[in-house]
Amino acid sequence: MFYEAVKTDSFWDHKWQLSALFPSMGLSRRYHHVYIDKEIPYDAWSNIHFGVIGKYCRFSENTLLVGADVAQKWSNRGFSKIEQKQWLKGDTICDKVAIKLGFSIYDECIKGILINAYNILSYVVNDNVFKYYFQNGECPDE
Repeated sequence: MFYEAVKTDSFWDHKWQLSALFPSMGLSRRYHHVYIDKEIPYDAWSNIHFGVIGKYCRFSENTLLVGADVAQKWSNRGFSKIEQKQWLKGDTICDKVAIKLGFSIYDECIKGILINAYNILSYVVNDNVFKYYFQNGECPDE
């Protein structure tokens, strides 16, 4: 049941929903959200949500990370022949970091720490992997 909710293009996979709600409008690249001077990829929000909800549902962090990686590999299987080498590639380090940020947010919430949008944005823009992304326009392992 959890997989059905979070799989690609399902109702808890926010990437397609965010893309529809916030087209680039010429302000940033498609599939990016502008915060101050940073362009945050939409999938960061979906991955953070996955980490929070997955821990809430009592899945272990390892199960969630491995499951997300396997699901990404499965999703990549449809690439064209030119991109066949990609089919074994799972989640990027940016995906994994965003999922782990979700774990941290969940852990803080159950301790009674108030989390707001500013806190979450701060986690993203201050993370070293995302700093690399902002500077180079791609994850370190892409």
